[in-house]
Amino acid sequence: MDWKVVVAIVVTGLVCLMILSMIIGAVRSTRGGLDWDHTADSGFRPWDEQNRDD
Repeated sequence: MDWKVVVAIVVTGLVCLMILSMIIGAVRSTRGGLDWDHTADSGFRPWDEQNRDD
């Protein structure tokens, strides 16, 4: 095979892997029961009632 074909196949595979991991991350982040305390902005969680100003 020509090297351009190999590079195109590798790039296509990496892009598909990136899209798949983004989909998996989006699905996992929207499901309940996750622990968000390890994140850098753990002090700002809009779904917590204690963080509301009103």
